[in-house]
Amino acid sequence: MGKRPKHHHHTTIKRNCHIVSNDSSISNTSDCSSSHPHKKTCNDQRCESRCDEPYRICCNGTIALNVQAPDCLLTDVTYCGLYTTLYNAILNNNLEVALLTMLNTNTQASYNLFIQQLETIFGIPSGAHQASPRLLVALPDGTVVYDSAKADNFTSTVIEPGYNNYFTSRAKAINENHNSRVAVFVPQMFPCGVGYETKLSTTTSTIQAYVGIRAGKFLNNTGTFRWSINVPSL
Repeated sequence: MGKRPKHHHHTTIKRNCHIVSNDSSISNTSDCSSSHPHKKTCNDQRCESRCDEPYRICCNGTIALNVQAPDCLLTDVTYCGLYTTLYNAILNNNLEVALLTMLNTNTQASYNLFIQQLETIFGIPSGAHQASPRLLVALPDGTVVYDSAKADNFTSTVIEPGYNNYFTSRAKAINENHNSRVAVFVPQMFPCGVGYETKLSTTTSTIQAYVGIRAGKFLNNTGTFRWSINVPSL
């Protein structure tokens, strides 16, 4: 008989996530080793998540993103930090609405405004590429509409593969389709709306840890926001 497979036990790492949202019932120093920081225990049915809603109402009437991060993510210092930053940015700046507005308006001006808003929120230098921390925004089908690892060219009126600009975005040429990336397709495929992984980036040629969060409803949304940083090794 073959040897029984070894069971891998997750090491619990204590860290304060500093979850910040407009839900005052959520602690701003949620412990990463606890269960999902936005789980509520009460008899108010409004606290229940619904797959067909982008947000959910918490017990005190405030809102939270209708996503649920796995405990394994929240007990990891790196993933928890990435998740916290991304979650707060999406919720507190209405990025799902901003992305939808840009897509519906569908002009060079609206694209430039959306990217400039993202770069201000995440502290990304405008114009120059930034590989770490890195922000990538993809449509539900994996089409990349922004990648901070690519340089911006807001004034160009032609398709420039590998640059963030409106015409390149329309041509799906900013970066290759990302529908095979775990942190991009998992938020789309599962109701939890969160994906994470660590891998070698073919764009930056560095090993990065990634967290992606769905923007909107399960199976009916505007896309995925993914935030990543360089890490020493797999």
